[in-house]
Amino acid sequence: MLAFLQLLNSQTALEPAFQKAFDTSIENVENALRAYVQQDHFKFSDLTFARKIQTNIEMTSTPLSEAEVFAYEGDLLIHCNRNDAESYLLKAVALDPNLVQAHASLGMARYRQGRMSEALPSLERAVAANSQNALVQYYYAAVLSRPIEN
Repeated sequence: MLAFLQLLNSQTALEPAFQKAFDTSIENVENALRAYVQQDHFKFSDLTFARKIQTNIEMTSTPLSEAEVFAYEGDLLIHCNRNDAESYLLKAVALDPNLVQAHASLGMARYRQGRMSEALPSLERAVAANSQNALVQYYYAAVLSRPIEN
């Protein structure tokens, strides 16, 4: 890795630097990584420590409303490129019309489907509620930069 970084630092182009440092191509490493990730089992090691690790971590939990559960499920499905995400988000909005997270995700889902005029109201609500999600800001700006179909 150090050799690779040194080559990059010396202005060697990415692919030749990778080839020289690792004695293989980026494509070979990518293919090997893809094959490893796609397998259905992984090697592991069972380790026992000589002494117990001490931590000072305290955790708290917060119960979720049914609307929040649907919003989280819908958001997860969006990021998995699943078509059924919108149905969960619509359930969330129906249960809690003021749930910012649901509007943010619904706007992003509709944007990804190319439904700009339907994405805009949800994204506007999320932005107006001061959503701290950077993706909301991105999608909102992207919608505003395109002509809205009627």
